[in-house]
Order: sequence, then C-alpha cells, then structure tokens
Amino acid sequence: MLSSTPSPASTRSSTEKMIGAAGPKSPPHFGDIMSSRETSNVIPEGFSPLERIMLTANGNVQRILSAYHNAKVTVEILGNELVSSSSLPESSEWDQLQSSPVVYERKVLLVIGSKTSFNNFLLFEYLEKICCTAYSTVVIRDAKYLRLIVDEHVGIGQLFRFLSVLPEFALKDAGRGMPSRGDEFNTTPNSVEDKEGFWRTYTLESAGITCTINEVFPGDVFALSDAKTGADAA
Repeated sequence: MLSSTPSPASTRSSTEKMIGAAGPKSPPHFGDIMSSRETSNVIPEGFSPLERIMLTANGNVQRILSAYHNAKVTVEILGNELVSSSSLPESSEWDQLQSSPVVYERKVLLVIGSKTSFNNFLLFEYLEKICCTAYSTVVIRDAKYLRLIVDEHVGIGQLFRFLSVLPEFALKDAGRGMPSRGDEFNTTPNSVEDKEGFWRTYTLESAGITCTINEVFPGDVFALSDAKTGADAA
C-alpha cells in the first residue's frame, strides 16, 4: 500500500485555487438561475442583512416574504395599461415590434395575510398588510410574447414562467424613503411613504422583452404580526 503525505499544493480546494496571488476572485453573479451580472456594487451602506436580501432578490420576493412571515402572500393587480398606443397593433404588424415595441405599465401590490377555515372553523388568521408596491414598465419586441397576451390571455407577470425563459436580472438602483418617480408614488395606499422604507429599481430582460421594475417596501415589512389560532379567536 502506498503511503505518502500530500503536499499543501496538492490539497488545496478548488476555491483556494481560484484565489491566486491577486486575492479572492468573485464570480460575476450570485449563483441564481436568473442572473449573470454583479449587482452588489450598487447597494448603498446602511441596509440590514434582511433588506439586502430583498434588494437582490431576483423574481422570488413573494416566496421570501411568505417564508419569513409564514403566511400567504398574494398579488393584487391595481393597473395594467397599454401606453405605447391607444390600441394593440394588428397581428399583420407584429413583425415591426423591434422598431415599434408594445409598452405596458403595471402597478401591483404584494399583500401578506390570509384566513383558512375547515368545516366553518377558523384555523389561522393573519392581519393583512401591504408589504410591497411594484411599478413596472414592460417593453415587448417579440411577437411570441404579444401573442400570449392577446391570444392566450397570459398575464404579463407570468410571461417568463409560461415560456420557461430565464431572464437576466440587473439591480440598477436602491435607496431609502421614496424613489424619485412620478406622482403615482404619492398615491401609494397604506403608506409605504415612510422614511424607514426602502426601494429598488431593477430590470428583467430576455430577447424580445424588457421589464423595468420599481419596488417600494414599507419600513415595517419585517415586523411580525400576531397570529391567532381558531381556539384563541373563538
């Protein structure tokens, strides 16, 4: 049986080999399936670890909030408006989308809270509250996306998932308070307009479609509400 003591060089892990003489070499992404770009360099100082998780989440904000609060998080669509023209182009004109894209603007709320009943007995109650307000501009340059909207009635928020497309995620900006956007931010319900709140702007992009999204989170987004069981509520 051969017996030898391996040299330090031969026992280095693959991670150690990546470091080299110039120091650690970071991959250009977070390891997420939707991102191949570095985003951490745009996050200012002064955010908590939980806030940084939300700022860099790429398409899974609803799942993160649901897991954190251990409660149902639903999407409420407040607006979905065609803004590029007064009406959608005819299908015969869809080959011109590259030069004349279709543009939608959307506004949605993420709402924490649900009530579950079984045989008329309240099992779980959670106070509903708005945990995120999102404003999106969706630019469509590919007929396959427009066909899904017009013919299949697929919601804009489900386009990527419906086609099994993995868009590129890029965080563009982030900050506290209210972002510098139009008057619609001044009409946000349930007061996400608090100084302790935070926001981000990011893009989800794939060939033929670009979504620019502004998300605003209230300062109490991580405040856990008291839940009631059916026995306690009786």
